[in-house]
Amino acid sequence: MNLYKAILVKLSLILLILLFQSNLSFAQISTQQLGGSQINTITTAVPFLLISPDSRSGAMGDAGVAISPDANAIHWNPAKLVFIDPIKDVGFSMSYSPWLRALVNDINLAYLAGYKRLDRFSTIGASLRYFSLGNITFTDQFGTTIRDFKPNEFAFDVVYSRKLSDNLSAGLAARYIYSNLTGGTSVGGADTKPGQSAAADLSIYYISNPFDIADKKSTIAFGTNISNIGAKMAYTENAERDFIPTNLRLGSTITTELDEFNQFSFSFDVNKLLVPTNPYYDPNDGSIVSGKDPNVGVASGIFGSFSDAPGNVLLDNNNNYYVENGSKFNEELNELCQDVINVAKRYDAKFIYTVGGYHTSRSFGKSPTTYVTTTSQDILKLVRKLGIETTPTESVITGFNGLILGYAKLNGINGIGLYGELLEPRIPQYRAARTIIETLEKLTYQKLGDTKELSVKAEAVESRFSSEDDIPKR
Repeated sequence: MNLYKAILVKLSLILLILLFQSNLSFAQISTQQLGGSQINTITTAVPFLLISPDSRSGAMGDAGVAISPDANAIHWNPAKLVFIDPIKDVGFSMSYSPWLRALVNDINLAYLAGYKRLDRFSTIGASLRYFSLGNITFTDQFGTTIRDFKPNEFAFDVVYSRKLSDNLSAGLAARYIYSNLTGGTSVGGADTKPGQSAAADLSIYYISNPFDIADKKSTIAFGTNISNIGAKMAYTENAERDFIPTNLRLGSTITTELDEFNQFSFSFDVNKLLVPTNPYYDPNDGSIVSGKDPNVGVASGIFGSFSDAPGNVLLDNNNNYYVENGSKFNEELNELCQDVINVAKRYDAKFIYTVGGYHTSRSFGKSPTTYVTTTSQDILKLVRKLGIETTPTESVITGFNGLILGYAKLNGINGIGLYGELLEPRIPQYRAARTIIETLEKLTYQKLGDTKELSVKAEAVESRFSSEDDIPKR
């Protein structure tokens, strides 16, 4: 088995073991089974900070945290700067992007970035981002023109990147943010002012030593960046201050050199906005029915963003509010599913596979079955022609690995879910992992590598946990 196949099997194994959770699934996804979750859009001040400033990452679907470094790394991951080719001691980048050109012709983003290598261990850099919102005409309540103004925003960054080892680096960015949306125009009797804030980015970057994939020199890189950690902003003296878009970005990139002048890269980024989710307010008295008060400090907003979803708020027969059981978690889960599908759409994905576990009471010995779920009847028929089992009964979907298929269907993407049969989800399911890989080989007509190692691991696990008392508690 060559290194490429070994890596593929290892990655498959890791994913399968991590995703094995007990869940119900069904043979064909119905869009009605997604539920009626309420739309709860998260808004922040200065969202222009999240717009891709360069054409390279913009064309890659906003992937940038782990791609090969250049001057634009100041925006995506400052830690990468120190890994720029050592013969390039100084570099800069300029870009100009007409924004929403199909709708308006006077909104644009300009970006200037540069860096200077101090020594082999450290690099400094700076960037300036300018966002123009075009011409705006202010009027009073009677429609009388008050003035014309061109709102604008900018951010100035200084960064420091340092190597912690030959493969690992860390980066720190300091940012000044200025947002002038009204030009001091009085709005609703209140005098306005430009919003100002200061923020910081914390980032890490890792790149492996070169290895071979199909006899081609390759590397794998990982990156993370927590950006825009900073003070809230306000545009009037008395207004409530708004969060700036603190964001967590994680990503990985595999790069293979095809020849001296060409290389191929596969990149994947995920994002999580680290600001409070709006709660559900009682329309009668404005009290919070579900969720958390968003008027908190920056640190509380960051950590609370992982658990503050209000859920699906309903009224009972007595007009009392209640939160649908499990909907708080589902709201966070739904947001994650849509984020993943958005990434898939950016890469023009037409088909997806998911993997998971199917909890059963059937005694299957050492031969578990992998059941399959599809997004359409046509795909279901093709699967059955291959002799692959489909999920036995139709039931409500649960878990990320199934729900994502529903979101894929809503967005015009077909998909298949593979669920390995398991009796005891508290121990590693190597046999189920093996059957999933084998089923995936049937579906894709691809040989993914030797799975004998999984059977060996399964024997070891089963020998270790030979009785109920040996199985770890939940």
